[in-house]
Amino acid sequence: MRRIVVLGTGTGVGKTYFTERLIRALADASPDEDVVGIKPIETGLVGTTEEAEGVRAPADDERSGRHRRPSPQSPQPRSRATDAATAADDEPSPRARNEGAMGARDGKTPGTQHGAREKRGATVNTTGARDRPTSGEGSRGATSTVAKANPDAGSARIVGPPPKGSDAWSLERVSRGTPIRPHPLLAFAEPVSAHLAARRERARISVAKVARALTLHATTLRGWQVIETAGGAFSPLGPNETNFDLALALDPSIWVVVAPDALGVLHDVRATLLAMRACGREPDHLVLCAAREHDASGGTNAAELPRVGLPKLAAILGRDDDSRSLAPLIRRLFATPTSPRARPKRKR
Repeated sequence: MRRIVVLGTGTGVGKTYFTERLIRALADASPDEDVVGIKPIETGLVGTTEEAEGVRAPADDERSGRHRRPSPQSPQPRSRATDAATAADDEPSPRARNEGAMGARDGKTPGTQHGAREKRGATVNTTGARDRPTSGEGSRGATSTVAKANPDAGSARIVGPPPKGSDAWSLERVSRGTPIRPHPLLAFAEPVSAHLAARRERARISVAKVARALTLHATTLRGWQVIETAGGAFSPLGPNETNFDLALALDPSIWVVVAPDALGVLHDVRATLLAMRACGREPDHLVLCAAREHDASGGTNAAELPRVGLPKLAAILGRDDDSRSLAPLIRRLFATPTSPRARPKRKR
């Protein structure tokens, strides 16, 4: 199994747009291998989809210091609203466990005594969906039947397949192979930076746990695992950790940095590469993506990057291009070694 980590010079640079086409191109070039795209962390998701049994996101509850328990299972089919409300709860109280057990014996849905859980998990439908979100920090407009998060748990985590319209859904629908569950591993309601969305929901993003879950999933694959990060390369995931740290935890892997074909890209690429070099690990490939709305600099940046001393591009992805535009990058990916790298020591 080989792993690709997709990073960006910022937010909204077209990482999802690029990653979708990268997955298609890899699948065409490797017809007998798995190619699975994953968005492990995503914000701007307002609820949860159908429940996958025994699955929970790898995150801690800062208040209790304990892992969230999977919700009690019932032999009777449950509504999406009940599933979501149950999945959003912290560790159930003894009374809730007793009521759940009584409900199961009576053939009722656990946790719905007196309609308390049903009221908390009332279903709603979001509107204004986009076919292809392009921003890692806040994929607004994801559509699905969703449930309101439990205000006590402060959670909007996905516990099954990704909601239609989300970045995770966009990647999974073009993937081939065993999908990861839940997907995304960590989902937050507010369309803001992941660290802020997590803090407002009284949660914490553990880079080590996310990396462990992705590594475990990789053991089920024979081919490629493509990871899209949330936001820019140095967007924070916590007080002292960023997407750069997550990528380091996923080494050995191939790093691809996506930059927008838009005004300001010369600065953004230089700043990102200088910061990564200072931290001890540079990307393997640089890609220019024209997913943003066209501006006066569009079409000129590919030639200007090497003229100002920046690396040569591995691929240029136009606004209406398909996966065939990535043929030069695909050849480079197959030729890129993924031997373990020495991990640099970060200065805090």
